[in-house]
Amino acid sequence: MEAEDFWLEYVDARGELHEGPLEVMWSAPFEAARQVRAFPSYRGQRGFPGWYWAATGAELVGYESWVELGQLMRLDCDPDVVAMASQPFRLSWRSDGRNRRISHTPDYFVRRRDGTGVVLDVRPTTGSNPRTR
Repeated sequence: MEAEDFWLEYVDARGELHEGPLEVMWSAPFEAARQVRAFPSYRGQRGFPGWYWAATGAELVGYESWVELGQLMRLDCDPDVVAMASQPFRLSWRSDGRNRRISHTPDYFVRRRDGTGVVLDVRPTTGSNPRTR
């Protein structure tokens, strides 16, 4: 797989869609991005979606489970975290010569005080299936 096989899409604070190769898009301010997908919400669902008021950025940050809420609360207490965004971008790629693209939306993007960024996927440590692990 080559670097140009990776494609990134995000929605900026004004609601405009931006997309391009990962190596070009990586410097985008993902901490200010809107969610690229909505949280599903329906009667009888197993997840627990909602919004957490983060003191770090004085804004609402979305979560889809109790595990994600716990992670958000820990991040909000970390003095090195200056901003957080939920579902900040969609990354897609082609694998094994397939024409169909595979895509993934990470759970969070975190901007740290030193300017570095961290991409997080939040999963429970127990009870997850082997593919998720």
